[in-house]
Amino acid sequence: MKRILVVDDEESIRITLSTILTREGYTVQAVGSFDEVTQILPSFPPDTIILDVLLPKVSGLDILKYLKEQGVDAPVIIITGAPDLQSARESLRHGAYDYIAKPFTLDILRQSVSRAIKEKELLDARRELEEQKRRYQEDLERQVRERTAELQRRNAELAALNRLGAILAESLSLEDTLQGALAELVAAVGSPLGAVYLLRDGSLWPAAAAAQNKAVADLLPPSLAASVLEVSAPGPARVAPEVLPDGLRKAVVAAGADSAWLTGLVSKAEVEGILVIASGAEQPDASLLSASARQIAVSVQNAKLFEESVARRQHTEAIIQNMADGVLVLDRQDRISACNPALRNILGILREDLLGRSIHDFRGSSDPGLAALWEIGAPSADLMEQLQAMSYNSVHESDMPFVVRREVSLSDPLNRIVMVYTTQLRDLAHNPMGQVRLVRDITRERELERMKSDFISIVSHELRTPLFYIKGFIELLLHGKAEDPKVRTEFLNIIRDQTDHLSRLVEDILDTAKIEQGSLVLKRERVPVEDLIRQAVADAEGMAANAGVALRVEIAEPLPEVIGDFVRLKQVMANLIGNAIKFSKSGSVVIVRGLPKSGEVWVQVEDQGTGIPPQSLPHVFDKFFQAEPSQTRTAGGVGLGLYIARQIVENLGGRIWAESELGKGSTFTFALPVQGTPTDDGDAKGT
Repeated sequence: MKRILVVDDEESIRITLSTILTREGYTVQAVGSFDEVTQILPSFPPDTIILDVLLPKVSGLDILKYLKEQGVDAPVIIITGAPDLQSARESLRHGAYDYIAKPFTLDILRQSVSRAIKEKELLDARRELEEQKRRYQEDLERQVRERTAELQRRNAELAALNRLGAILAESLSLEDTLQGALAELVAAVGSPLGAVYLLRDGSLWPAAAAAQNKAVADLLPPSLAASVLEVSAPGPARVAPEVLPDGLRKAVVAAGADSAWLTGLVSKAEVEGILVIASGAEQPDASLLSASARQIAVSVQNAKLFEESVARRQHTEAIIQNMADGVLVLDRQDRISACNPALRNILGILREDLLGRSIHDFRGSSDPGLAALWEIGAPSADLMEQLQAMSYNSVHESDMPFVVRREVSLSDPLNRIVMVYTTQLRDLAHNPMGQVRLVRDITRERELERMKSDFISIVSHELRTPLFYIKGFIELLLHGKAEDPKVRTEFLNIIRDQTDHLSRLVEDILDTAKIEQGSLVLKRERVPVEDLIRQAVADAEGMAANAGVALRVEIAEPLPEVIGDFVRLKQVMANLIGNAIKFSKSGSVVIVRGLPKSGEVWVQVEDQGTGIPPQSLPHVFDKFFQAEPSQTRTAGGVGLGLYIARQIVENLGGRIWAESELGKGSTFTFALPVQGTPTDDGDAKGT
């Protein structure tokens, strides 16, 4: 709503004008003197002013001058009861918009005010356009300045990168090229110190150093932990000296720098090392550091490829020799050209003078291992027919060679089951030049299959038994066979216990499925280990009391916090303590300990039970494993609890193991690393 200020010393005129203009839809304020004008202007900026010329003390013309001096741009309509030409000229000369003589009609007033309002709108629009033009002009000038500076900087960077690339392309000698490239980069950015560390064997090792003062370069540490790479990911990171590793911090401070830029050497998603550039008051450009780091990383990879090409044959032989599966290579005359340690270990062969020998030399050998070698390696008629039948398709229709698979059971004393994969070796002209046999020991896999079958049987029993109890006692209750409140309570307690047993069984199966699918989510949070132990022990008190077993907690000193999932670790504790109680005799003691151990916290559960046979101890954390069927059948369970416990602990970065002496008891221990703060990962998924 437009605002109109009326200035007239006659109250009747002020009232009349205010009434008329208000009806026209305007917001009106009316005053009678100069003082009132000065008081109302700050709170009532008008769009139009109606000003009487003849006012006491300060005339309307003087007020008009004052308004213009104060920058009030509202159009001023002069009204006067004594109009004359001189007064009209003076008013218009001092900026009045219109001049109206009293008395005037309503139409004249309405038209004059309407024109004045439109004039004010035009003034405001023009002022806004001028302001926009000014802002656009300033923004354009700023962008021109910035783009000019950016182009100059980019040209300087391009020149530096060209020089850097030329140095890196001069030679495949990694030491020479890195030293020259680093010196060029340090000079280009004006750094007092630079270094390149390459990632080897899990640590960072110095490959080049450049400094204005050689004594400063000598202060650089001989190695850095690979964890430094985390600071430089994903790009250049400026780091204060106090955050740097000790040796690197000393060198940066000695160079007179107040910070260091760490940039990972990454090419094709491969991390090769880290670039360190010290900086003072003038900071290097981050994009130049990124581009330089990429070029250095590419140079490092090229040098590595060159080294690999020189040693390719040795590398291939090393792969064969260190494969977990057995490898047997026969030439065209069935002579042994390769037989790796894994195959000798699978077959129990001690002798190593096998190369060059014909596989047929070992037919009927009294040595079980050599006899098994012939059984695996002999080119039977059936095998050769399969290879020859598929050789045409293998050569002409696919780049992948045809593989014949057969399962071989090795008799006593080896007692192993192996899967033998056979394929033909061919030269570049696709002519046969021998055979390769990959031998995989699947004895354990077949054992697992048997265990899975047993698992189905066990689960069936574990489901059937509690369901039998639940159904039976519910029927007794329904038929009124438990009128005695104590008996009824006993029945209900049995139903509850059996239901809890079923719930635990289902939860174990679901957790196992999540682990297999990689969808078991583990939180990363601070875990007070002492609280974890005491809560888990408190939860197990009822079970221990029913079994006549005492629980004892031993915590010698305050335990540091670890990073983990409190609920899942409590599940691990419940499993370990529950097993200890189930396999302990009445009157015995289960001890739960918490121990700080050189960067880790150990939690131990020790029982005085029957112990675990030595041959079973390595497998207690395997899925479906049960050491003694007679004991596990009495105690219940399907062999999943310890498997789940191991997966939880290991996926939290810890480890778990068992120690036992038959007849004296067992100790289960899990260890988690001490960490100061939660990792940035938030949650982790178990696999």
